[in-house]
Amino acid sequence: MTDGGQVPTKVDSRRVYAIAREVVGQLAKDLGFRRGKSMLSWTRPQGAQHLTFWFQVSQFGWDSYAGSRFTVEFQLWTRPEVGASLQRARLPELLNDADWDELRQRQNLVISRLVRPPRSYIESMRSASADIESLLSRQFEQADKAYEKGTDIWFRYASEDDVREWCTFIKARLPSAIEKFLESFVSD
Repeated sequence: MTDGGQVPTKVDSRRVYAIAREVVGQLAKDLGFRRGKSMLSWTRPQGAQHLTFWFQVSQFGWDSYAGSRFTVEFQLWTRPEVGASLQRARLPELLNDADWDELRQRQNLVISRLVRPPRSYIESMRSASADIESLLSRQFEQADKAYEKGTDIWFRYASEDDVREWCTFIKARLPSAIEKFLESFVSD
């Protein structure tokens, strides 16, 4: 983590979705998906159901110092509606151990470039919640050991370059993640 340096320039959800669409869109189309109606989603028929995946930016939005995060989720359901099925998995659950290690390294790289907020910023946030200092501090902690299975991992970003690099990482793993997801929920 750096002390001093530049505070990240805001990358709002529209820009995250635009970058993801640019990087992943053609592959999704090549895999038989079409754009969905909500969030940044793609869907395709899968037997009698629909396989849908989507990008979701954190509901907590952008922090001037910690940036933000997004996730990618998959679902199988009778209709192509985002978030409606219990047959769901997030992308990190579908990765192999080598991918998990690379994910952790990339996550730490993003975190290492963040600039801790000044004390005055933390103190101004403290009035909203007694736990805010602890929550805020955790945003700047790197993962010093491998993620445990079941950890809810979101892709952290503080710049458009971070988003683009994550989307490239996701694109390279999308076909195998889809295959693994389907193996989990579709029986022959």
